[in-house]
Amino acid sequence: MFARLLPLPLLFLCALLGCAEQESVGSLDLRREVVFWHFWGGRDRPVVDQVIERFNASQSEFRVRGIAMPGANLDLKFLLSVAGGDPPDLLNHDDVPIVADWAHRGALTPLEEFATEEELLELRTWLFPAAVQLASYRGELYALPNGLDIRAIYYNKTWLDELGLDPPKTIADLDELSERVAPSGGSIE
Repeated sequence: MFARLLPLPLLFLCALLGCAEQESVGSLDLRREVVFWHFWGGRDRPVVDQVIERFNASQSEFRVRGIAMPGANLDLKFLLSVAGGDPPDLLNHDDVPIVADWAHRGALTPLEEFATEEELLELRTWLFPAAVQLASYRGELYALPNGLDIRAIYYNKTWLDELGLDPPKTIADLDELSERVAPSGGSIE
């Protein structure tokens, strides 16, 4: 079993751990257990359970045991498990920016301890640069983001036109625009 948490989306687990035929002696499963915490519930949980079942049937080295932890406080549950010395081996978490903080605190294990140089190079090439940056700490990759939040800004074009202002294109533009249309003093230009 892994000594610390390795946060990977389950769909990449097979690529990192390898695939082979399932092996057992009678009803005894000799594979190493991998405890996988995830937050999926409701209609999504059966999909995750099916991915786990397909992975478990695809190889003979590991058996993933999925534990659904839907609802709030997954961070707290994880940090308490780390403090108690019994964290999950894998965690599906939807807050990739937390990776650097947890890695800094020693709660995560870098992928370099589990993946080959070729696999890591392939991952770094395949992932968007922003995903690699969010999933890394001090040059080491700790997670595999399975998606990034898409951010958007909506604005009232008519109102900006009336004020003679252009829509913001950068964060600095947005900061400047916010000061012009809603200054700290409270009056609009």
